[in-house]
This record gives sequence, structure tokens and C-alpha cells, in this order.
Amino acid sequence: MNNQKNTLVFSFLLFLFLCVFFKSLGLWLNINLSHDDLYFRLAFVIVALFMFQSLGDKKSKITVSLFFAILVFLSFWINSFLLDVSFDGNWYQKEAILQMAKGWNPYLSPALNPADAPSASQWINYYGKGTWLFGSLIYNIFGRIELGKAYNLILIFAVYFVTVSCLQMVLKTRKNLSWIIALFCALSPVAIYQMFTYFVDGQMASLIACVFLFLFLVFKTESRISYLGLVASVVMLINTKATGLVYGVVALGGATVFSFLFRREIFKNIFKASILIGIVGVIMGYNPYITSLQRYGSPFYPFSSGYSFSGVTPPGALIYDHLPEKYKPMNRFQKLAHSLFSASGFAEEPHLKIPFTIEKGEAGRFWNNDFRYGGFGPLFSGALILSLGLFIYLGQKLSRREASILVYFPVSVIIFSTLLNPEACWARYAPQVYLLAPYALILALFYFPKGKIFAAILGVLLMINCEAILENNLRYEIGLSSGLDKILYNLRGKSIIVDFGIFRALRVRLDEYGIKYTEVTGTKDRGVQGGTRLGYEMTIFEKIP
Repeated sequence: MNNQKNTLVFSFLLFLFLCVFFKSLGLWLNINLSHDDLYFRLAFVIVALFMFQSLGDKKSKITVSLFFAILVFLSFWINSFLLDVSFDGNWYQKEAILQMAKGWNPYLSPALNPADAPSASQWINYYGKGTWLFGSLIYNIFGRIELGKAYNLILIFAVYFVTVSCLQMVLKTRKNLSWIIALFCALSPVAIYQMFTYFVDGQMASLIACVFLFLFLVFKTESRISYLGLVASVVMLINTKATGLVYGVVALGGATVFSFLFRREIFKNIFKASILIGIVGVIMGYNPYITSLQRYGSPFYPFSSGYSFSGVTPPGALIYDHLPEKYKPMNRFQKLAHSLFSASGFAEEPHLKIPFTIEKGEAGRFWNNDFRYGGFGPLFSGALILSLGLFIYLGQKLSRREASILVYFPVSVIIFSTLLNPEACWARYAPQVYLLAPYALILALFYFPKGKIFAAILGVLLMINCEAILENNLRYEIGLSSGLDKILYNLRGKSIIVDFGIFRALRVRLDEYGIKYTEVTGTKDRGVQGGTRLGYEMTIFEKIP
């Protein structure tokens, strides 16, 4: 059984990594887009070979391979029904996928022309391409833009099984208990409310969890799978978002220092893994990091340029315009502290609340996927208080070496990486903060002599927190997707007039439903009345305005 879990640990991550890597390599070699289905099949074949080589008896090979295939299929199937209704997803994320599917090559082509992607080209040119590589590959094969969102769910499965492996194989946790704790690790709040969108922060949450979990396995088992999982997860993290590069470097730097201080025998292997990550990361992340460095003198452009949407902002604060007014004069420490102990929200001005409580209507706000404050859930502030209290307690009770290894070092890496981001108050920009709570739960079970009651309280808080987010988000996603599907289905075969606003990527939704359309622009600015709004700024008219 251990061998089966150990195989599943890496299979989900390996499949995604290979799809993105082969797509990236194909673009570098300027291979025709018609070969995308080959990359997909090749990724599946390699994963299957990996499973058959790792597993012993025939029954295990068939069972594990079938289980993997079913979960991957379910990830695609579920996303075929649930439409992405997010702002960013329908603005520039899908547009990037469509441009790549149409032939734009981020490695060999010039920067995307604004005329080809109005209002979206600057973000497509400068943001990480990992998710879009996968999305364009899937779109080219199946012709369904929504299927690429399966990336999120497959990553959640990856986190779940690597957590189960850590708990059962290394920490010897009882089977039922490990399955429950693994859910808390995999169902990060940010991962939950972005699960069915092209937002990439939920992916960041899952990949950061994978990095820490594989590092744990590296130090405990030194297995080949652990090192391969570490390399794959960090490379994917780097190519998801600019903050992924920062967080990946911090995690690897921390692991290198840790191995030098406490595990000299694996220091060399950690260093070799870091070199390999650097090489593969540069190949896959040439755009945007190297291209931005060449064009603008910084791999983090436009974050390093002082750009803002309104043009008035402190240097480097890209999202300053979207911060609550209360947060604009605050420093990063004040904003983070206030956000962590605020009622969850995204539109109103933030306000502090009593920890361990849920305000009226607070849980219902988690239909949204972009929280400005309190973004880790209505009960996370209480879970955080318990977690920090446990860290302080164990720091005093454990030996100096044990406290350094189990508490000070891992917690410091999470906190340090968080504080490097000046806008960590926005939960999706620093999703690693959530890991403090499930990590405290694990420590309470294994290193706190009287920790069962403490662990039960913390576990219940996390369970209610996750359930509240998941229930409200799913209800909204299912309801809105069902409503949009009915509207679009009734428009099939008809000709309509439409103004997409900045959401021009929504044209693919009309194409997939077989809806003919004539596009007009500027109706909002001209104050044209009589249209039917269908998702953000996409407006349908009966006659040309």
C-alpha cells in the first residue's frame, strides 16, 4: 500500500509538468501546433510507464493506473460543465490561451501586439506562462476552453496524496486520520474559491504546499521521487506567477541552509536539485523573466516599474488602486495583521472582528474568488491564534535542535516569504500563510503530549472554515454556470450583436455554443441602452447600436 501511495504522490504532478514542459519545448523548437495531442499522449504514456515501473504486482499496477486515470478524467469532466465566471479569467487569462492556440509563440515571436489583444496584451506579455501553456495545449486538442481549468483540480489531488504519503509513510499516522488532515492541506481557501477559474493563485497555493511537502520527504526519505517532485513543483511554481519565483527561491534557499546546518549528507543533493531547477526554470520561464530583463532591465516588470491602473501610486505597488482606502497609508505589517483578523470581504471597507466567530452573511461572500481581506475564511483568525500559540509553546518545550527543525525554521520560511510581498494582506498573493494552521495541527498530534483536545479544536475550526467556503462557492458556481448554459443554449444557431467590453476572450464561449455574432465596441462609453448584460461587460443587443 505504501508503494501505491508513493506512486500516486508524484503521478499527478508529473502529468501536469510533462504537459507544460513538452508544450514549452515544442514552442522553442517551433513545432507545429498540431502536435499538441502528441505531447498530451506522451505525458500520459510516461506517467503510465512510471507507475508500472514503481509498482510490483499486476493488480497494483492496474488499480493505481485506473484510479489515476479516473481522477484526471473527472477533473476535465467537471470543468466541462462549470464555466469560469471570474474577472481575470475572462479578461486576459483566456485571451492568452487563445493567442497561443492561434499561433503566438511567447519564446520566438515578438511581444504580443495590443491590436491583437486590446486591454490584455501587456499582462499576457509580462506574466508567467505555465498555466497558459497547459490551457492552450488542452484547447488545441479538445476545442473546449474551460477544460484547461482542470489544472487546478489535478493539483489539489497532487497535494492531497503527497500529504497522505507524508503522514502514513513517514509519520505513521492512522489511515483515517491521515485522510482527514490531508483534506485540510489540499483544500486551501484560495485553492477552493479559484478551483473552477483561470485565476492562478489557487495553483500557487497548491504548488507551494507541494514544495514544502516534497522538501519534507527529501529530508525524511531522500527518495528519488521526492527530489523529482521537488524539482517539478518549484519549476511549475516559478512559471505560474512572478511571486512564485520569489517564493521558490526562498524555499530552496531555506532548504539549502537547513541541510547545511542539520543534514550535511544531503546538502550536495539539494544543491544539485537547485541547479537543475534553475536550468529547467530558465528554459520554461524565458518569457517573461529573461525577456522582461532584456527589454526593461528587471525580470519583475511591470511590478518593479511603479505601474498602476490609475497612474497614481507609490513605486512598486501595482495593486495600490485596488486596496481598501484604510490600507493605503499602512505598511505591509499593518495591512497583513489587519487583514488576517478582519471579517472576510472584497468590496466594503475592512473591519476587525472577534476571532472564532462568523459574522452574519460572512460565509455567504465566498461565492467570490478575489478577497481583499480576510481571504483565508471566516474562522482562520481563530485557527491562526491557536497555531501561533502552539508554535510558541513547542519552541519552549522542545530541545533547541528539535525546536529549530520543527518550529523555528519552517515557520520562519513561511513568514519571511510572506512579508517579502508588500501586498500579502490580499490572501491570494500570499496563500502560504494558510499552511501555518494545518502544520500546527500535525505538530499538535505528534509533538504535543496533551495535544488531542487542542488538535480536535483546531481541526474542527479548519473543517468548518473549509466547508463554509466550499459550500458557498460551489453553490454559486453551479447555479451561475447552469443559468449561463441555458441562456447560451437558447441562442444556438442565432445571430446576435455583442459588445464584449474588455472581455473579448468570451468570443470563444459564443463560438463553442455555435452562436453567430457581430461585434461592436464602445457602447458603454457612448451610453447605449437596451442591451442585455451577460457576464461583466459582455452585452447583447437586438439591433446595432
